[in-house]
Parts: sequence; C-alpha cells; structure tokens
Amino acid sequence: MTQPTPSSDAQEHPPSCPVERRYDAAAFGFPYAQAYPQQLELMREVYRTLEDGAVGMFESPTGTGKSLSLICGALTWLRDRQAREQSRLVRHPDPIHDDDPEWLRDAVPVHMVRRAAAAEAGGEVSPDNAGRMQAKRPRAHHRVPDEDPEMRFLLQDPEEEGVLASDTCATPSPRRNGRHAWNDMQQSCYATDSPQRPLSVSPSRTLSTPLPAHRILFGTRTHSQIAQFFSELKRTRFSQAPQRVPAVAVASRKLMCIHPEVRALPSAAAVNDRCMELTEGQRMGDGDGGCPYYRRTALDEFVSRVHAEVRDIEDLVQLGQELRACPYFGARRALPHAELIAMPYQTLLHRGTRESLGIEVNRQCAVVLDEAHNLADAMNAVYSVVLTRRDLHLSEDALRLYEQRFASVLRPDNLFYLRQLRQFVTALVRLVNMSRDAKAQNHSRRGTAARASDAEVDAESGGPDEMCLNPHEAVFAVELDNLNMQQLAAFVRDSLLARRITGYLEHVRRRENEAQNAAANAETDGVAMHTERMGRASSPFYALEAMLNALCNPDEDGRVIIRPRTSVKYALLNPSVPFSEMAQTARAVVLAGGTMEPRAVLLQQLMTEEVQQRVHFRVFPHVVPREQVLALAVDRGPTRVKLDFSYAQQHNVQVLDELGRCLRNVATIVPAGVIVFYPSYRLMERVWRRLRESGAADDIDRRKQLFFETRGMHGEQLLAEYAEAVREARSVPAPERRNGALLNAVVGGRLSEGINFADDLGRCVIMVGLPFPNVRDALTRENMFFIERQQSPKRQSAMDGGTQPVQRNEYLQDRCMIAVNQSVGRVIRHAHDYAAILFMDVRYVEQGTLRAKLSRWLRDYLSDEHLSFGSAHARIAQFYRRFT
Repeated sequence: MTQPTPSSDAQEHPPSCPVERRYDAAAFGFPYAQAYPQQLELMREVYRTLEDGAVGMFESPTGTGKSLSLICGALTWLRDRQAREQSRLVRHPDPIHDDDPEWLRDAVPVHMVRRAAAAEAGGEVSPDNAGRMQAKRPRAHHRVPDEDPEMRFLLQDPEEEGVLASDTCATPSPRRNGRHAWNDMQQSCYATDSPQRPLSVSPSRTLSTPLPAHRILFGTRTHSQIAQFFSELKRTRFSQAPQRVPAVAVASRKLMCIHPEVRALPSAAAVNDRCMELTEGQRMGDGDGGCPYYRRTALDEFVSRVHAEVRDIEDLVQLGQELRACPYFGARRALPHAELIAMPYQTLLHRGTRESLGIEVNRQCAVVLDEAHNLADAMNAVYSVVLTRRDLHLSEDALRLYEQRFASVLRPDNLFYLRQLRQFVTALVRLVNMSRDAKAQNHSRRGTAARASDAEVDAESGGPDEMCLNPHEAVFAVELDNLNMQQLAAFVRDSLLARRITGYLEHVRRRENEAQNAAANAETDGVAMHTERMGRASSPFYALEAMLNALCNPDEDGRVIIRPRTSVKYALLNPSVPFSEMAQTARAVVLAGGTMEPRAVLLQQLMTEEVQQRVHFRVFPHVVPREQVLALAVDRGPTRVKLDFSYAQQHNVQVLDELGRCLRNVATIVPAGVIVFYPSYRLMERVWRRLRESGAADDIDRRKQLFFETRGMHGEQLLAEYAEAVREARSVPAPERRNGALLNAVVGGRLSEGINFADDLGRCVIMVGLPFPNVRDALTRENMFFIERQQSPKRQSAMDGGTQPVQRNEYLQDRCMIAVNQSVGRVIRHAHDYAAILFMDVRYVEQGTLRAKLSRWLRDYLSDEHLSFGSAHARIAQFYRRFT
C-alpha cells in the first residue's frame, strides 16, 4: 500500500547533526526490513533532538510503532556518542578489573576507567571512590546499649556518618539541592541504625566501577507499559552483543518482591512497610534473621548477571527467584552501570524519589517520556499529597506512643522536634475539622479580605464541602505560623523519622498479636489501647512528610484543599517549576505521545518561557490509509432530535431516547466490538436507566451483548469477558447469535487510556458528548484561577512576540479535547486495522474550535460534510461492506 508522507508544516530544527540524515532503518537498528516513512522520520527527529540538546515534542498516532522508533533513535544516538568520544581517547591498555563481567568490560567508557584507576592509585577523592571512603569511616555510637532490640527504631542523628536518606518515598525539601549522587545510592540501600558497620562490598561490584558517560532515562505511565517497552527493545540489535545496552527496569516492591509472606500483603504500602522493617538494621551478611533474600552473596551474583541480557520486570523477578536474591534491591544495585533506565512517571518525575534511588538527572542524561499527553496531570499527581482524617488520627496515636517509649533516650533537640511534629499533626486535624464559617472568621481575624477568587468559588459552587487555601493561609488558619516548617521538614527527613516510626509500629503490632495469642490478659493492654485501630493499616508518615514539605512551597504554586471531616490535600498547580528544573538540568528531553494536541495548554503548564524557547514540535501522520477510517460528527438522530449532551440537557428524555435509537442502529450494522465513551459515570447511568425503562436496552442487547465499566474497577475481568463475547459472536452461526458486544466506558476511566482495542475489539468507537472538566470541582477552579493570575504578564509578552496566553475557556476546551483524543485513539492500532469513529453531539458540528483541537491525524480523516442521520447510517453501512 502507499505510505503517507510525514507532515511538513511543523517547525524544524536546522540540521546541526547531518549524520543522522543519512541513516536508513538498518543504520538505526530497526528490526524489520523496512520502516514506514513516519517511523524513520521520528527516529531522525529523536536523534537530532538528543544531539542538539533540545526539547522535542512529537505526536505520532498510536499504532504507528512510536515506542520502537523512540528506542532506535535514542539508542543509536547513545552508541554514536560513545563511539565519537572513545575515538578521541589516547589508546592504551584499559585498567579494568579482571573479575568484572564481560558485558561491563565491553560497555564502560575508557576515559571513565582511566579516571577511576588514577583516583584509586593516587588517593584522589573522586566520585568513584568517595562512597568507599565514606563506608570506611567509623560510625558514631548510639547513646544506649544495642542489647535492647527496640533501640533500632531510635531516630537517626542527622550528623551520624554513613547513613543516608530513606530508600523509598523520599520527598524534596526546600533544603534539598541534589546532594545525592550515584555513590549515595549504594549506602542508602543498606543504611542501618546498628552500631556495627554493614559488611563491605567488593569494589568491583560497587560504584568504584566506572559509570557510563551518558545514559537514557525512559519514563512512561505504568509498569505494564514498561513491560511493552522492553518487549520492543528485545526486538532490536541493542539487546544483543556487541551493541547490547545495559538496561534496568525500576519497579515497586509490590511487583518485584519474592518473599512469599510479604508479597501476599494486600497493598503496595503494606509491602513497603514490611520490607523496610525486615531489612531495617539488617547486616547484609549470609546469616539468619531479616529477609532471607537480602543477602550480599546472592545480590552480588544477581548484579553480575543482570546485564548479561536485556531483562524486563518479569525477567528480573525470575532471576531473583533463581538466585534467591531480592530483585528490588538487586535492580537498584545494578542502576549505576545501566545506560538505559526505564521507570514509571511517579519515579522519574519526582525529584526526591529519583534521588532516593541515586538517579541523577544531569548533562549526561537524556530524558525520553512516552505517553506524554497527560504529563501535566502526572506531574500534579506526583507532587500532590492527601491525608485522610483517619491518617491524621493514626499519626497522633503513633507519635504519642513513640514518645512514651523513647522520651528518656531521645536527644533533647530530637524530642523538641518530635513534639513540634505532634503539634503539626494536631493542627492538621483542626484544619480538616474546619468549617466554612471558621474560614471566614479566620480571614476576618487576620484583617484581610478573602480573595476575589474565593467569593467566585462560593458563588459558582453553591456551597460545596471543599475549601481552598494557599499554604500560608492554611498554616495561619491553625495558628502554626510560629513554627519553622523548613526546619521541621529537614528534621523529619534527616532523622529518617518515617522509617523509624513505621518500623516501630509494625514491631508493636506483631508483639501485641503474639501476646494476645499467648494470653488474653497480656501486659500490653496499654499499648493495645493505642494500636487497636491501627490494625494492618499502612503507615501515613510518608504522606505526612510529603505534606510538611509541600506546605513549604511558594503560595502561588499550590493549594490546600480541605474536605471538612474527611481529608486535607495539597494540590500542585504549577508543574512547570519541577519539570523545567529537570528539563534545564538534562542534556535533552523528548516528549512523545499519540495525542499531543492541543499543545498550547501543555506547553504553558509544563514549561517556563526559557524552556519553551528550546521546544521543537513535529506531528506525524497515521500509517493507516484514509479508506480504512471513517470519522463522522453526528448532530441529530433518526427522528431529527438534536443530540445535545451539555449539562443542561442531560436530563432531557427526548435526547436520551434519541441516543438509544442511534445506538440501536449502529449495533445493527457494525460487526464485532463497539466501544461507547461517556463524559461521566452519572450520564452513562442516566442513559441506560432510561433505555431500560423504554425497552431500547433490550433491543440493543439482542444485537450486541452489553458491558459496563463501573467506578473504581480495575477492568481486567471486564475486558476478558468483553473479548470473549466478541470472539464467540464470530463462532456461532449467524441466525442464533448476537453480532458482537457493546462496551460502555467513561472518559478518564480505566478503559480510556492504555487499552488496546485492536481489530474486532474496536470496529467502532462512539464519543457521546464532551468531557469538559467539572468547574464545580475545587481543583479545576483553582487551576483556572492560576491560569488567570498568569495572564497579565503573558499578554504583555505576547504583544512583544511571545507565546499567546491560554484563556480560561480555552483551558477547559483543551482539557476536554485531550481526553477525547486519547479515548478515540484506543482503536486503529496497526496499519491493517479499520474502524469508524462517531462523535455524537451537536457541538462537534457547530463549534469549529473543538474540531480544530482534535489530533492532527483525526482532523485529516474527519468528514466535513453535514450529513443527516440517514445519510450517515448509509455511509457507515457502506464502509463495513468493503471489509466483509
């Protein structure tokens, strides 16, 4: 078939690196004989972006081999860069340790080896030997004998040497400035409160081994997408010697743990807590106690084999089971030597989490982010934190219990800060219990008028439960303005308080259970009074630490959202601060997605003006020929009732009945699977309640088996049942069977992102209405107010030739259409696929601005004709006859 040509109307960088223009698919290591022109151009654009040190934004529709193109373009650049650097080195024997694995001797850049060897020989304190020198220093002794096993839960003295921050759930603080480096990670893995030093680690297996000069950090939304990424990587030459790229997948303990009892725990938080308790204070020896998979010899063997081949998360778990070595800690120990590190967004985008793993973003790192259309939302989620009322009461009880146990042995300054933290938690409880009247009285007491936006919130919302304050207002409202929040945040971080108290609570809980099993009248009744309601709940202290740090942020960057008597949440409004910091620190950044349009709101949310100047945007067309996609906007149904699903019309019975007639007609002529997306669960439930009352639901069900997404569901079982119904419809004789299945889902739900409805699973997708954000939602309102506060300086900048500012209504439209583009992109997954895409709402026809915000490839396929439903029905029937 004829291949479409790449889009040429986007701004292009000057070819500062002409070498990649000569590269064909084979030169990029593409695993197939030929690449589509779109794939080859994307590989070249990625190469150019990394070489120029730019920020690339690329839209390549789902099903065009985007991930494979990203891999080939980025890793070809990495290998070319290494080859050019090594060619400039003076040739002489490489002082590599003889016992290093062959993959390491092949991969390590020569100049790094020479520098490390010179540092070792001359006693120079280099980044490669600083960690070993730190480990050799004597540890400070505790003030209490270590015969008491509970003393391992004593708070860490900040000045005690050899101990670094927690290896999980770290949060950035105002004081944090990237002090963690690769050597710190080695220490943090085995940090212990024991007066005894951890066993030393063989230099050839630690950070004394030279690190790669350049590396790629790859991020995507979910662990399953990381698995797909490694599946694509294994197809390429970069998974085989001599071009093999040492790669590591970063995943959670819940996914990688092989300890049977820990792995069986119900939540990721519970797995984290139990893992840290087992490894807390454990010497990395081969004796008994602690976690049996946390042993030096086994982990050394794991690290020596992990890069011998490209391994995904499942492969790492299998290797860990084979060696009886923890895959989680083994993968962490392998990170320093990796040239490619793949991780979920919550790890890569969060500075504190990156640093806790020892992953440093610097000028030697290129960051590649796939599925980047929701990047702003991902940044907001990563830096937001929620504490429920129950979390706060648990924290109060735990701090009181901890102080009772350790008050006599804590240093005075530690005890002082511990009591300040109790004061902070008590204040948050008051904040959650605050009423709207209390908020107004607080503003009056301060002698300041409420913000104009507050009055607007109340007017718009009609008095919802949620209240919004900036961090300063929240601190002032509960009279914490005399507390040095930054100092308290530094204490919580440096003392490892979250780890210590979490471990102690788990210890007390188990001790209590053992005592209760031994005798009903155990001596721990006093403790039980405090711990009874804690049960098996996960520790709230990491979230508490994150909240403490969040309240130190500038007022304009976030909001504290209070749901009275329910929860308190810090929501980040300005993701451009952490994202631009990463973009300016990294060598280059690539943002790729199937639906990057509309991009104006994404640019202004994510990037400062300085970073926007480096952005290079490119759109690539779909690989599917035009005749395999039918896209129509339908404004009226069979009886010419206008399909208007705006909020005011969602109760209109005539509109709901007309939608039922549309669905019945579509279900009759479309083969196999149909997916219908609704703006909300409420509208979906309202539609089908009415269709059941009218009998239309039974008519549709006779043609296609009905399936419904529900709130909070994971979706795997539903998808399996839906797929089975579609397959069964093909196998049963025509007179006795339905002709497929109809799946009802919600935009923003589990099924609207990351799901592959290829071939018969998605022969038609219907978008009912427009999924505008809820303007009554507190966070949506605050985001709009934030955008408005930024408008004045940006309007002046626009008059001077800068980027046009995003208006409030445009922001809502952009958020809506990003969701629409992502949902309808679930179908058409490869070059031989075909499907119809139907937009059922009059606004798709009447409002040209909405059509202009569809993905570029979809705009090219969408018919401009204004058809009656009868004409549209005939067009749909004709479309499917071509494929039968």
